[in-house]
Amino acid sequence: MTNTMALIAQASTPQSPQGVNALLGPLMPMLLLFAMAYMLLIWPMRSKQKKLDALVKTLQPGDKVIVNPGILATVVAVEPDSLLVRIDEKAKMRVYRSAIAGLQAPQAGDNKEKQ
Repeated sequence: MTNTMALIAQASTPQSPQGVNALLGPLMPMLLLFAMAYMLLIWPMRSKQKKLDALVKTLQPGDKVIVNPGILATVVAVEPDSLLVRIDEKAKMRVYRSAIAGLQAPQAGDNKEKQ
């Protein structure tokens, strides 16, 4: 009787996988989550930042930009690591290139479009 119980207990215990399969099983969901996070979050942000960096490198005096807190300005002078921007008729300020959020969208009343 004891031998029968021992055989039943031994047959019902699952065999644990050995080698690479033992590590791959628990790690697979984490690897899939990391791949999804990379494709949905990191990759688009990096491509957007690369486009913005390329835009900031090509800024010239006269370009209308948006400074990060939402200030609309016009580039007056370009310096190696900063820009001099005009906010109003008499108000100018110097901002770092990293503070540029993008170009202003063309407005309907601009003179450049009419010419």
